[in-house]
Amino acid sequence: MADDPYLWPGTTVLVNAFDIRDADELRHVEDELAGTVLALLDAVELPDEYGRDLLCKIHSTVFGLVYPWAGQLRTVGIEKGDGGGFTPPEHLEEALDAFEHELAAAPVGQPRAAFVRLLAGLYRDLNHVHPFREGNGRAQRAFWDLWCHEEGWHVDWAAVTKEENDAACRLGDRGDLRPLVAMFDRVLGPDSRPGPHATQE
Repeated sequence: MADDPYLWPGTTVLVNAFDIRDADELRHVEDELAGTVLALLDAVELPDEYGRDLLCKIHSTVFGLVYPWAGQLRTVGIEKGDGGGFTPPEHLEEALDAFEHELAAAPVGQPRAAFVRLLAGLYRDLNHVHPFREGNGRAQRAFWDLWCHEEGWHVDWAAVTKEENDAACRLGDRGDLRPLVAMFDRVLGPDSRPGPHATQE
């Protein structure tokens, strides 16, 4: 990672607005600020269309106080925990175009079982893109919260561990969506403010 422009030279710490050079301190500050902004995201004016503009706006809003590159597509490759890679930076635009088309074509008003399968596939596809240098998980969860709400559903992310999510995504990348389907089947429930298209069966 010596040539990673997102890191302070000679460290593994991301360049940040607070000139923090300690990874644990940065993680604490990032978690505190991002958590506060996420809790207030409903008050932010966001793009109406579900796609890259909304995802980038969420990311820039949540992480903009910490990282100067928040909301911008990454310019370096990043690896998964199993040594594989997410979408290379030179293919991010193409991958996001494909995701936007996939999302726009998704049927609305699906019964719960069908919606769980649909969400699992879309979640896998966006997660594989991983468009930002850091903060992908939190930005994506906020994105899916908004999308699910429109369909009348709520995801209990607190009931999903990092280990479960990462393992399910790894298998999803290999073509096995069953763990992601099982994960969302366990944590998806009716939203207290049902969306206009929900068919909660």
